[in-house]
Amino acid sequence: MEKTKREIRMENGKKLRLLKRKDVINLPSRNWNKDVEPFDSLLLVNSGRNHDSGWKHIVIIGCRNLVPVQQLAWPDDINWNMEEVHKLKGLSVQYCMRTDMTVYGLIHIWSSNCNFKVGPALSSTEIKLIPIV
Repeated sequence: MEKTKREIRMENGKKLRLLKRKDVINLPSRNWNKDVEPFDSLLLVNSGRNHDSGWKHIVIIGCRNLVPVQQLAWPDDINWNMEEVHKLKGLSVQYCMRTDMTVYGLIHIWSSNCNFKVGPALSSTEIKLIPIV
């Protein structure tokens, strides 16, 4: 019997909760300015390296169906662009972005009504929330 999408996501979620930094830090990286399709969730990971500003670099990892796919950027700050969410009537901005932390301290950003489009990998990287309509 084939598993449903929900069952697959539940299994993947259990695996995601147990990931460590070393499990994702060596994922393939995109070219800094390559455009990629939006992701349904993201992991934010401490890179272990300092930026010139004194803040740590954040490794942004794109996930699909709760499976980490690739490193998207290593900024020292993130600009969350919610412009598209604000334009839609009936979509609550209050619940458009959710946050969990894995057992080993990786931050998981997700949404049930938005995907995440990560811009070019610059010192300040923009992540745009794209409503799923």
